[in-house]
Amino acid sequence: FNMSKQIENAKNAIIKAAEEELHKEEGFNFSMRKIAKKCNMAVGTLYNYFPDKFSLVETILKEEWMEKYQTAYQKILGLNRIEDILSTIQSLIQEFRKKNKSVFSSYKGEGFGGYYIRLHFDFVRQIEELWKLKTISYHFTDEENHMISEMILIQSRDEKISFQTLCSMITDIAEAKHESEL
Repeated sequence: FNMSKQIENAKNAIIKAAEEELHKEEGFNFSMRKIAKKCNMAVGTLYNYFPDKFSLVETILKEEWMEKYQTAYQKILGLNRIEDILSTIQSLIQEFRKKNKSVFSSYKGEGFGGYYIRLHFDFVRQIEELWKLKTISYHFTDEENHMISEMILIQSRDEKISFQTLCSMITDIAEAKHESEL
């Protein structure tokens, strides 16, 4: 009987129970006490694994994001057109947002702000990685890649900006870069 295996099993049980609660209609409004009860452990034991509800939610969101990220990564490797790459990244973001809509819409109050900011920066960095997979030939600077990644994320949550507008803006940037290099 291995202690590290026991710890890993308990942590996975906590994540699974919290994930079930998180994706119910109440979203973020689950209680750590309820999670501990579902896992047949004391609340104090649960806090040994996750110092607060926010870190537990962050862990769940990051795991869900990485699953979708891996799928998008594999798909992008076979793409060449900017529109196809953007469409794949946008699908990743929209699927993630749709699955976690109750989390973001149910959150009210203090505490998650720091985690949300960290998640935002992690997601932008990973969107940037996906973007750079096949657009290296455009010779975008790091600053341009970061700006494009932020634009992709903003467009995915702002319905006033159409996908076609995003594609046009990025294509214009790419063409302007190409012309300046000639």
